[in-house]
Amino acid sequence: MSRLPLAPTKGNLLAVKDELGLASEAYELMERKRDVLVNELMRYADRLREVEREFYARFGRGITAFRTARALLGASRMRQALSFPVVENEFSILDRSVMGVHIIELSITKTADEPMPGPAESVPEFEEAGEHLHKALEVLGEYVTRMGSVWRLATEVKKTQRRLNALENIFIPQYRETAHFIQGVLEENEREEFFRQKRVKSKLARGG
Repeated sequence: MSRLPLAPTKGNLLAVKDELGLASEAYELMERKRDVLVNELMRYADRLREVEREFYARFGRGITAFRTARALLGASRMRQALSFPVVENEFSILDRSVMGVHIIELSITKTADEPMPGPAESVPEFEEAGEHLHKALEVLGEYVTRMGSVWRLATEVKKTQRRLNALENIFIPQYRETAHFIQGVLEENEREEFFRQKRVKSKLARGG
């Protein structure tokens, strides 16, 4: 590891040691940040897999029930059954921060009360399809936001790990090598000065 191009002075030694201390503290802080982000990422990823399975299960059941209802009602009655007004759901968006990473969570706060066709105009499969597809829509909102959160967390984990690698493999070793070099030069200079003064005293003593 190449050292910093600094003159071997006491001032530079103190400055490098300060930088080394700051880099070590930064490494510890980023290590903790990475661990928190990884734990949060795993939690979100686990929930994302659950939500994905639930969405596909609900959506699949809804489509199956919808096809059955269409086969039983026929195209004309199916169009009539689908002609009821559509009421929108009410959503809420929660914005939270995890170690500086913004996480957005979307949820349905109020489910739309949609008027359904009467029993004489429909079949049970139609209501079953509506129930499953409506639940799939609720789950889809969570799935989309969880997916975005997983992507943000994973991106931040990679950035944090790159910074940790730079500190561990480049900056901290460089500061240590530089401090070691300067310390060695200063100690060697002190030894040389000590022996020089000793020789001077010896000559003065012999001369006297």
